[in-house]
Amino acid sequence: MSLSQSHSAGTPANDRTPMLRQPVSDPRAWTRATLRKQDYQIALPESCQEELLHALAMLRRHPVALTQLDADAYALPQCRALMAQVKAVLDDGVMFAVLDRLDLQRMCANDARAAYWLLCSLMSQPVAQRYNGEMIFEVLDKKVPIVPGSGVRPTVSNVDMSFHSDSSYHMPQPDYIALLCLGTPASGGVSRVASLYTVHNAMLAQHPDKLQRLYQPFWYDRYREHAEGQCGIAQYPMLSFDGERLNSRVALPEIAAGFTLKGEPIDAAGQAAIEALKGVFAQDGVSTEFSMQRGQIQFVNNRQALHSRTDFVDSPDGQHRRHLVRLWLRDEGQRGFMG
Repeated sequence: MSLSQSHSAGTPANDRTPMLRQPVSDPRAWTRATLRKQDYQIALPESCQEELLHALAMLRRHPVALTQLDADAYALPQCRALMAQVKAVLDDGVMFAVLDRLDLQRMCANDARAAYWLLCSLMSQPVAQRYNGEMIFEVLDKKVPIVPGSGVRPTVSNVDMSFHSDSSYHMPQPDYIALLCLGTPASGGVSRVASLYTVHNAMLAQHPDKLQRLYQPFWYDRYREHAEGQCGIAQYPMLSFDGERLNSRVALPEIAAGFTLKGEPIDAAGQAAIEALKGVFAQDGVSTEFSMQRGQIQFVNNRQALHSRTDFVDSPDGQHRRHLVRLWLRDEGQRGFMG
């Protein structure tokens, strides 16, 4: 039974709702003060660069469409070990990583995309990011208005994006988000990451009565990523807990748009919980931030970490334009959008 069949938005939480009810004190609940750069930044060594350059040379001799690239077709033992290290950080460490970095002096943009695809494929399975099967998403400011129900995502604008998890509006979610930086803006566009456990600890300590509401359903705009004739909104709780790990469907703009499309206001308890969550996001030290550089790859555990970015400005002449290439990765299921 789907959540939309079994619950209504605003259903009161009760003692039977599976919740994480104790603070987490292990390294997953990091703060800016406890986080070290070496906890998340991982060097891409020359041995891996050479493996990738060799694979790219083979690919030029025997071209294959990017989405059909099979990492197992190339000898990449050093890269495989490197990506196992990245995955360990995502699963059991601080839940995000910055791989530093592809050598763009020796790779054109298309080569970099191929190397990026190979590296990601060594860690997890790239999956579709749209219902039509599109697997590669170019993150650029396309200067289009964001209107509920239009299908336009904030990703293709230059606005400040609140902390969120990708694809919170459908199932299954990607396990990991990957972002390759090919271009930087004239100003702004700072990446921010927060641990879901740190945010949850703060909510538990400061707003325990409001935390419960986050475990109950909210309406989400589905961005038109569904079959013709299906409902354009869906219901999910923002937080869930399986007894071991939290799972996030935090996506505040999608929720606001979902209630707009539903034609009803967010219930008072839901709005209060959202405001409390925003307050936690704004607290000093809850998150960390960094500016992506060309060739770097950012990875985020999409279920237990939250990511965002500040607003940005590209230069009028196009010389400084923020350009990221996003992949969604999932360990299980099919490669399609619906798993």
